[in-house]
Amino acid sequence: MERLKARSRRRAHGGAWVPAAVLAALVLLSTVLYRSAPPTAHWNSIGIVQFPYWAGLPAEQLSPPVSYLYWLVGLPAAFAVIAWWYRRRARQTGFRVAWRLFAAVGLGALLVLVVLLAVPTEPPADPYAAHIDVGLRWGSGFATPLIAVAASLVALAWVERAPMLAAAGGWLALLAWWQGATRYGQLPYWLYRLFDGGQPIGLGGQTDLPVPGMLALMCLPLLVWVVLAAVRSRAARA
Repeated sequence: MERLKARSRRRAHGGAWVPAAVLAALVLLSTVLYRSAPPTAHWNSIGIVQFPYWAGLPAEQLSPPVSYLYWLVGLPAAFAVIAWWYRRRARQTGFRVAWRLFAAVGLGALLVLVVLLAVPTEPPADPYAAHIDVGLRWGSGFATPLIAVAASLVALAWVERAPMLAAAGGWLALLAWWQGATRYGQLPYWLYRLFDGGQPIGLGGQTDLPVPGMLALMCLPLLVWVVLAAVRSRAARA
């Protein structure tokens, strides 16, 4: 009986890799929103990097309005595709998943971001001062639609009972927040020391990883989970 229940659970949650893959693709495709020039580490509103980071990362965007539309249209469109797939799967297998919950979390997080960033703020007296202070800016780390994607993944993990998927979503959220809270390419002290073997000071060091590489690094645990989950799903159907 226990083996039968376990097999039923695997079949019921065996399709979680599909919505996870859709969200991963949305993040990776966002690389088209950035300029192909080498990454820059400049702060804010008047320089090369524009705030908020509608493209996702604090790097030079091709067009902030296009980045805004990409996520404002792309994330709901991704959830529409996911909803269609879950309904189709429910008709074929008879298993239903509470996909509306994680879709609501993702869209809600995106809506909160849009509302909060719509609130006008006073520019600094000296706008160039933003380039001097490279300390942690906690709030700026959340000014990215990547946080909404990460929240969606964590909610999906809860719905699909997939703790490793939650960890992948947490990794995406952590890197997205860190890049926005410091500046593009900034590595924390412990990670820089691990790679460099030196004695960095302050927040750590810098990496010259281009935007596509950074997005791939952010999605790496997610992609590994998607592949493994897809293989397990195929094996369960065999």
